[in-house]
Amino acid sequence: MIEIFVSFLVLFVVLTATAYYVSNYRKPTGYTIDRVWNISVNSRLPRKGFDKVRAEGLYQLELAMRDLPEIESVGWIEIEPYSRSTSIHGSKFNGSEVDVEVNSASDECRKVLNVPLTSGRWFSAEDNAVKFDPVVVNEELAHRLYGEDNPIGKQSIDSNSRIVGVMKNFRK
Repeated sequence: MIEIFVSFLVLFVVLTATAYYVSNYRKPTGYTIDRVWNISVNSRLPRKGFDKVRAEGLYQLELAMRDLPEIESVGWIEIEPYSRSTSIHGSKFNGSEVDVEVNSASDECRKVLNVPLTSGRWFSAEDNAVKFDPVVVNEELAHRLYGEDNPIGKQSIDSNSRIVGVMKNFRK
């Protein structure tokens, strides 16, 4: 009896995991990866004291890539699609606990990944002068935070951020 029960538990776990991954696989990604290259750079510089040198080197690399006629646009994203890395932040928002997967991206990232927006706009150079952090959220988070209300211009889960755009649900 114990062997049958354990076999049933294993079968249940395997079928549940399979159903979850098949369901996740069938969802749209929310971006395109056709003709997109992922380039990782390791400067081998120590983390402390070399932030400006590292940033200048990456800027020079970006300028060099923009000069190549084969490259349509150049952008960066901290945690690229299909990586095994995540950054999850938990916070209380309007009295309820909210866990959010967070990522940083450049102004040009939308052009590289062709991320469709449903409302608002993507980051731009005009955001460099504002005192808050501009945030683009997916529809699921916008609905969870504000229901049917328009989230544009409202606070995200961080008190120093404002939502400037809403994109289709994004599957990493």
